[in-house]
Amino acid sequence: MKNISYPLVMIILSMAITLVGCSKNETDNTTTKDQYVGTYQGTIVYNDGTAQSGQVTLSIVLSNGVLTGYFQPQDDPYAYRLREVSFEDGVLHVSLVCSSPEEEDCANFSVTGTLTFVDNIIIIGLSGTFCGSGGGIQATVSGNLPRIDPIPDVTNFFTFAQAGREWRYKVTGFDGTACFLSFHLTEDLGNGVFGGSATNDCNWQWDVVQFWWYVSPNAWCDMMTASLNSRILNLMSNAKVGDIYTTIIGNDSIVVEVISLNDPVVIDGNTYNCLKLLKKGKQFDHYSEGYSWVTFDIGMVKYEAIIPNQATDVHLEELIWKNF
Repeated sequence: MKNISYPLVMIILSMAITLVGCSKNETDNTTTKDQYVGTYQGTIVYNDGTAQSGQVTLSIVLSNGVLTGYFQPQDDPYAYRLREVSFEDGVLHVSLVCSSPEEEDCANFSVTGTLTFVDNIIIIGLSGTFCGSGGGIQATVSGNLPRIDPIPDVTNFFTFAQAGREWRYKVTGFDGTACFLSFHLTEDLGNGVFGGSATNDCNWQWDVVQFWWYVSPNAWCDMMTASLNSRILNLMSNAKVGDIYTTIIGNDSIVVEVISLNDPVVIDGNTYNCLKLLKKGKQFDHYSEGYSWVTFDIGMVKYEAIIPNQATDVHLEELIWKNF
């Protein structure tokens, strides 16, 4: 499995400047969530007793009433997610999602803070335990980021995972029979792991089952459990044609090959420009081979099975509805 460990704060954000600009007392308490949406760029500060400054881009999206930030340090190939905790008096309270929660240096990672919108500027202030020697280090991040575009630049990030979102797929068997499969994300665990429930009317051995995904701006994984060490890599955001991801967990071995970065898929008159993947191997103690078509903002759009291919087996899964 490719390493899903991203050098966030310790390399790019080792910085320090005193926060300038408007204070909380100057905040316009009538600020609404939609005013936060856009792309911001400027200088931030990381201060753990010593400091440097650096450039970052912050993109903020609003979906289903929830604000999410995507934080991209300059010259860093990876981005990081800011989760909405609450929105009070025009101020967005957030937590920073750790980029490498499985590492010992990040064992005590816990960072929270605020984003404040004033005159087309985001004032960012974060503090807590960042990744560092001995399980973490106390530090702050601060800065003023002017808005450079009212449209958030999230094209190259995985953005489809959010608690409350639902997907419904038409399932067609090799014998032509059809039924429906639905996924509903119910919780964001705060470490990149999302939990949900899947339901079907296909007369399978289960009616409802719990599932988990790991989704960062940079990677999407299936999971065997909610534990981070059960991640099965589906796709990286920097994928190239020919990339191959191999995951070995216990007796399961899964290989994913990137076939195309722009493969059009038409379902019920809707065209989706998808990445096409070939996935094969033993997953959840079951061997299968098939093609998946996915996008960064939707997730899976279509699946076509190659093996198994008996009459009663699933042949196609096609997205027919989502609530976002």
